Amino acid sequence: MSGFLGRNINFALFLLVLVVVLIGAGTTVLYYKGLSERTSQYETTSLNLTQCLTSLANYRNVLLTRESELNETSQDIRKYDLLYSQKQSELTDAQKDLDETKRQLTSTILQKEQYKSQMEQKATEVAQKTAQIVKLEAQVDALKTKVADLEDDLSACSG
Repeated sequence: MSGFLGRNINFALFLLVLVVVLIGAGTTVLYYKGLSERTSQYETTSLNLTQCLTSLANYRNVLLTRESELNETSQDIRKYDLLYSQKQSELTDAQKDLDETKRQLTSTILQKEQYKSQMEQKATEVAQKTAQIVKLEAQVDALKTKVADLEDDLSACSG
């Protein structure tokens, strides 16, 4: 029996060693399979990270470009605000000048109407005076004629 038991022990030890080797081999295979999966996940994650970093760099460049454009636009807006203020001031000045010109024109038109009225009055006065002069000249002529007749009568009487 000792031979049978010795063989069984040897066989049992062989099986035990075989099981340990198989477990070790299985564990190693599983470890390398897990490691392979981790490596694949790492590579995928690394690739995603690289793509994200590239996208981030692109977005950063776009952001910088947009900020630059925004700054230029902001400067343009400030220029146009200043120009608008200047033009508004010029418009206000022009409006004041126009109002002053309108006031002067109204005053000039009023003076013209007054002068026209005065001129019409003076023309009427001149016409009246001319008519008076004509009457007076006619009277003077009549009186001269009368004086001449009287002088003729006086010379005829005296003579």
